Amino acid sequence: MAPQDQLQLLLDEREIREVIYRYVHACDRLDEDEMRTVYHPGAHDEHGPLRGPESEFRPNVLQVLRLAYSFCSHTLGQSRIDFADPDTAFVETYVIAATGREVDGDELIEVVGGRYLDRFERRSGAWKVADRVFAPDWDTQLPRHRWQIPEQWTVGTRNHSDPSYRR
Repeated sequence: MAPQDQLQLLLDEREIREVIYRYVHACDRLDEDEMRTVYHPGAHDEHGPLRGPESEFRPNVLQVLRLAYSFCSHTLGQSRIDFADPDTAFVETYVIAATGREVDGDELIEVVGGRYLDRFERRSGAWKVADRVFAPDWDTQLPRHRWQIPEQWTVGTRNHSDPSYRR
């Protein structure tokens, strides 16, 4: 493979990873504008009972995260990126997501580990998700024990006042 082709491959992989990072950030911060940058029009996402075209999935997943959970925090693992052709890639990314919610008067942390199985496409020069399936591999629930956060800590929020938006 010629050096310029190797460089393009690295740039494509970087752009694909950035899209995956934007997705989890958008979920954790409830950022619908950022979520819009993840999918191509007409893309499909299947997250268990939340499934459908991106135009329906995006607002539905953000509404569920906003109303049912007190927090959401994703941790990404490795991604395997296989290019089918210069404009199509199949991507498997490991993820662990922790959410907090109240169940029968107790606050629980629900943790699920699984994989995003994506078909990315480059359209008009931009890599985005064309099709996604979330495949869970395991899950667990833990009681939530709150720790006292000292005043000097900067605490995360689920909106644009979160410190991650400071530039």
